[in-house]
Amino acid sequence: MLRATILTMFMILLSGIAFAGLPESASWLKQNQGSDGSFGAFLEHQTAAAVMGMYVFDGNSSNVTAGLNYLKKQLENTSS
Repeated sequence: MLRATILTMFMILLSGIAFAGLPESASWLKQNQGSDGSFGAFLEHQTAAAVMGMYVFDGNSSNVTAGLNYLKKQLENTSS
């Protein structure tokens, strides 16, 4: 059963059905990104997920770069 579910999801992704709302979602993410590149206070996992979503849509976006820079700073910050 699990194998059939995974195969079905893979086929949907290949057909592009799952990405129908991606442009609107990427636009919303860009509009709601913080000036420091984050998506929420102290929520690096949300920023990582948002950056991944934007990367899938447009890997060369300045928003992707800003998000990755934010995550890099958080990793370098030893006090958090």
